[in-house]
Order: sequence, then structure tokens, then C-alpha cells
Amino acid sequence: MLKLLVSTLFIIASQNSFAESQSTSFGRTNSNFEVLSQKDLRERFELSGQIYVTDHSGRLLFQAPESRLWKFGSQGDLLSNWSYQAKGLPDIAIKHRWTLSKDGLITAHIQQFESMKRRSNGRDVKTGKLVREETILVKDFAPINWVAHQDNKQHIVVRLSPHLGDKADMMEIKTLPVTLTNPVVFDSQGRLWAQGHDLEGNYLAMKTHMGQFAISYSPFRGAKEIGYVQGNEMTLNVNKNLKLYVRSDSPILATQRPAKLYGFVKQDRKSERVHSVHSSASNKEKDFLKNL
Repeated sequence: MLKLLVSTLFIIASQNSFAESQSTSFGRTNSNFEVLSQKDLRERFELSGQIYVTDHSGRLLFQAPESRLWKFGSQGDLLSNWSYQAKGLPDIAIKHRWTLSKDGLITAHIQQFESMKRRSNGRDVKTGKLVREETILVKDFAPINWVAHQDNKQHIVVRLSPHLGDKADMMEIKTLPVTLTNPVVFDSQGRLWAQGHDLEGNYLAMKTHMGQFAISYSPFRGAKEIGYVQGNEMTLNVNKNLKLYVRSDSPILATQRPAKLYGFVKQDRKSERVHSVHSSASNKEKDFLKNL
């Protein structure tokens, strides 16, 4: 009797396990689809970068704690220098340029170097010997798996994955404060501007070694419509070739509908040292402008 009970329980558990691992999904829509214009593709294109380590057979061992997100500026190519160093792994040094043609074709030009170091001015980089170079036409919007290193023990794969951000009408917000939780600030070239402390106020500003930005949901003296906030990320238009992103650990807005941001980015206003950050927040425009 006991054996029969155990067998029955085993069969039930197996069936539950199978049911939990199975998913059946159906979708249907009557919507009409429009071909993306070059402008739409530029505005919505997002490129994420991750690093994976596999064994010699291709079995995944782990993902490196390193990820990046890039977007096109309003004009020109998307260009980034990406260097990653970790204990137990060879250095990864990659420069990649993404070109969007007038007819919507996307081309990636990838160069891998033996090393990559930041120059003293903090903006340009010095590269070592060129290891590998390739120009790839992006087909079917598929990711690029770049094998940056391989030996008889492990492979290091840099995955560059294109995807599209949401498109939605922007809200105008006048009364809510801007709230940032452990913000990380980086630009469309993959450069880290700052990692700061929590901030909250109707007007926020950060001065970093790469420049200063000031933002608000409301227009203020010296500001213009500069970008938008959606979810836990802000996008600020610095110039035609550069965008700035401010990412918060928690959602900046509770809704996924984007909201307009006003402010400015001044690259000539820099902090004294690399990675030094001066932050300010205020609910009054006069006090805020006085402390910039």
C-alpha cells in the first residue's frame, strides 16, 4: 500500500512539474502595420551589450556582471569604445560603430584590440594592437555574437543585441518632483558620467567630470525641452551626435507613458576630478539656479 502511495505521489509530482514547464500562447490582432521610417528606427533603436562565458563545447558557464545600453543620436553613427576587465578573464577591448542608412539598413563595424585605455582628458581612448575587424550587415534584426576569446577551456562571447524601444505620446507634468534612486549616468558612446546618491526635487542637477546637466518637469530659466523620462530612465539630447541617459534603481514615473523633460547639458562645466560628482536639488527655481 505504501509503495502504491509513493508511486502515485511521484506520478502526480512529475505531471505538475511538466505542467509548470509548459506554456501555450496564442495571439491575434486586427491592427494594420506600418513600415518603420528611418526616423522612427533611429529614435526607437536601442542596442544592449552583455558578456557571456561558455565552456569549449558552448555550454553557458556564467554571465559577466557587465552590461551596456546605447542609442543613436539625432544624427550620425552610433559609436562606442567598450573596455572590460575582470579577474580570471582576458581583457576585452572593443570599438563598434553602427550606421543607419537612408533606406533603413543597419551595418555594424566592429574592431577588437589587445588593450584600450582612457587618455588623460577622459574622453578619447588609446588602443593597442588590432586583433580582429569585421563589418556586419544586420539581418532580421538579429543579435551579433562576437567571440572575443577562445581556448580549450572557455569562450568569451560579447553579445550585441538590437531592439526597439516603445513609442508613445509624451505627457506634460508640472507638479510632481523628480525622484532618482541610486542614479547611474552614461552617454550614447558608452561612457560613464556618474554614479550618485538619491535625489528628489522639482529641479535636479549633477556636475560630473564629463559635464553638468540640470533637469525638471517644468521649464526654467536657461532650459529647453531636452528629452523625456520613461519608467526608470531619462533620455537627454546633448547634441546631434550625443545623448545622455540617467537610470534610476526604482521607477521615476509610475506609468510607462513618457513625460517631457526640460533642462540643459553643458559639457564645459566639469567637476575637478574624474568620477567626482556634485549634486543639487531644490523645489524653488530661484534657489536651484543660485546653486548651479
